[in-house]
Amino acid sequence: MTPKIKDLDYYMNLPYKIHVERFEDDDRGNPHYHAWIDELGKFSCFGCGNTEEEAKKSLECDKKEMLQLYLDRGEIIPEPKNEADNE
Repeated sequence: MTPKIKDLDYYMNLPYKIHVERFEDDDRGNPHYHAWIDELGKFSCFGCGNTEEEAKKSLECDKKEMLQLYLDRGEIIPEPKNEADNE
């Protein structure tokens, strides 16, 4: 069996759990959303937007750039945590 090549496509398709937090960030109470992936760092790889969907889309762009940078530098990229590991 040939091992899977761990390239950008490999990491982009891993099932990372996305967290989204809603903030009230102006005087009129307009919401703002912050999305992140724990394994990649809440403040290292994140997305922001006026809707949850915008935040997730922004996160995907940031995730792609960050993963490519890590691959170019030969850095270790954490993979999604196994849910069984958290029990």
